[in-house]
Amino acid sequence: MRRALIAFACLLCWFPILVQAIRLVSDVDAKHSIELFRSSGQVSEQLVVSIFALMVIVTTGTVIIEVVRLIALHGLRDAIRQAGGRTLTGLVLLGIASIMNVVRGNPVEREDNGSHTQSLALEQVTAGLSAALILNGIREARRRQIMLAVGDDVPAKLSEQSMETAMLLVSAQGRQLEVSGELHAKVSRLCDEVMKYESLNATALPCSQWRVIVRLYGFPLVEDSDGAVAEFRKARALELMSWLVLNRDRMRRSAARTAMWEMNCTDATFSTVVSDLRRSLSCLVSSPSEELLPITFSDELPLSGTVCSDFDLLIHHHRQFRMEPVKHRDDVVTLLRGVRDLPFAGTSYLWPDLDGSTTRLVVTAVSAAQDLATWALEAGDPEALMVSTTAGLRLLPGDEQLLKLQRSTLASR
Repeated sequence: MRRALIAFACLLCWFPILVQAIRLVSDVDAKHSIELFRSSGQVSEQLVVSIFALMVIVTTGTVIIEVVRLIALHGLRDAIRQAGGRTLTGLVLLGIASIMNVVRGNPVEREDNGSHTQSLALEQVTAGLSAALILNGIREARRRQIMLAVGDDVPAKLSEQSMETAMLLVSAQGRQLEVSGELHAKVSRLCDEVMKYESLNATALPCSQWRVIVRLYGFPLVEDSDGAVAEFRKARALELMSWLVLNRDRMRRSAARTAMWEMNCTDATFSTVVSDLRRSLSCLVSSPSEELLPITFSDELPLSGTVCSDFDLLIHHHRQFRMEPVKHRDDVVTLLRGVRDLPFAGTSYLWPDLDGSTTRLVVTAVSAAQDLATWALEAGDPEALMVSTTAGLRLLPGDEQLLKLQRSTLASR
């Protein structure tokens, strides 16, 4: 909200500056100033001021042209998303939105206790725009976390309360949002949690005797041990399966609905999604699907330990590889061969980018690829070296360490 208010104030102050700049440029005696400079080498103060005034006019014209172009192509709200909140164009757009709100401003409202208070029309109208800027900032922070990953620490998973706040911001991009001190506190807590890190806990991962694997690197796939792929009638069922394998600490219907739906989801809709998930699992395994996703009459939605993801297996075998490289080399190579693309590629899931799941998957796979490639170069294993560098660069193109190892592979060949 503060950014919108600053943009509003700056835009109002900019018009007098622009008018004065035009006056300075029109009043300058350019011919006299140039002759003075040629004859004596002196630069008149009037010429210097007019040059700066001309720069102000040119900058203003450039910004106005870009603002008009963005509004014509995307509309005011989407234009702000395109321009971003830290650019001059984005601030101008925010200022325009604020001025429009003042023009349409709500009148003074009466509270229940009879007192009068000025309505928050400005904040309510710009709340959706600010929500978009906050979400863009979170996504940008996630991208930076991938580039700056160090060691085994990965971004911490958002709490259920912060995930609820994030989805509230998603839903607020196209409508008015009730602004309150409580909301400000929730957004601050969300932004703080985005920057927190944690170490992955490998002991709780279900990596032994798995029967169904959810492959998350690329478009999500659910397979059995023989490689048969499950088919889902509803896309939400596949999304629910992906969410469950990554959130075993909160396998509840309420938590899943909060993360997956930006608007309220009815009980009937969610039950239909769960039923389709069980149907798909029953077609994949010979035993009843209730063994993998038991039927409950509570908020719990427990997933069997025999269902795991390639992310779980990669964490487990990467830890084992560090202790016994030769013994677990094949396991890590097999998992890195299965890295088909960026996590959740081809989907429109919102929660992986917001809660850091995509970032954790990328950081973990790139770390495993770097360790395997370094070992393979020393051990003279060109196959493992090629597989690891290919998988790592598929997730993180331009990584200097992987590019250096890849060049070593090509040189050895």
